[in-house]
Amino acid sequence: MIQFERQGPLYLPRYDVDTPERKIRRALRYGRLRRLQPQSAVTQVQNYTGDSGGSLVTSLATNSLTLTVGNLLCVWVTSQASSPVPNFSITHTLGDGTFTSTTGTTALTNGTTSYGQLFYMLSAPSGGTDAFTVHTSTAAKLTIDVTEFAPGGATMSLDVHSENNNAPTSTTYTPGAFTTTNADAVIFSGESVGGNVTITAGTGYTLGGHANVKRAGTEWRIVTSIASYEALFTSDTTKIYCCGSAAFKAVTASALVFEDDSFVVSRPAQDEPNVSVW
Repeated sequence: MIQFERQGPLYLPRYDVDTPERKIRRALRYGRLRRLQPQSAVTQVQNYTGDSGGSLVTSLATNSLTLTVGNLLCVWVTSQASSPVPNFSITHTLGDGTFTSTTGTTALTNGTTSYGQLFYMLSAPSGGTDAFTVHTSTAAKLTIDVTEFAPGGATMSLDVHSENNNAPTSTTYTPGAFTTTNADAVIFSGESVGGNVTITAGTGYTLGGHANVKRAGTEWRIVTSIASYEALFTSDTTKIYCCGSAAFKAVTASALVFEDDSFVVSRPAQDEPNVSVW
């Protein structure tokens, strides 16, 4: 606010008072501004895995998990059955919000008896105790892996994804590489093989759940730069496999920052989408 002082019958502005408003005007006049793009602090919260062992079932439920509103949920499900290709779906006890698959209604396959599919929910609509169930059209040995990520104040959305069907026999399982379009992102990947293996995570990745019978596994990574990424799994056994991976970008609103000496005032850029000006 501009300050005034009385000079006779008049109140005149005090030009010796350097107010924040004057500093902003001066910064704009002389072009002293820069764009600030704050980084989100995405973190992994929890992971749960389960499997049906040797039992052939058409559904498999997790234990009860405590969720936080707004968090990203990633689910990798697998099955082992001779035929046909399963139709996977995910339900949960809270019932609000639905899961989307990166491959639509089609499951990945290793070309013989192993199948896998990646599902996600960008923002959990409610918190509290929840349990998840994978359903399939064909009785099979099922596994489920649920991983929760806190977006750290960012808005999450699907960025890019890649899949590898009918992959050749190898000890390295890969979904293929992709290039992210946003600096801050979470990469989540899963693999499915037709037998018992022991896997290790790729460089820079953290191994997530691994089903007890070792037919499936997941890994995740939080990145802070736009680049090409390939979520590799290394196995102790040569197998044919299928693999899926997805990057979820964490977008935080940028701002214009006006600088003048040691004084800094910031406000959201008016031309930025999804940013309120204050």
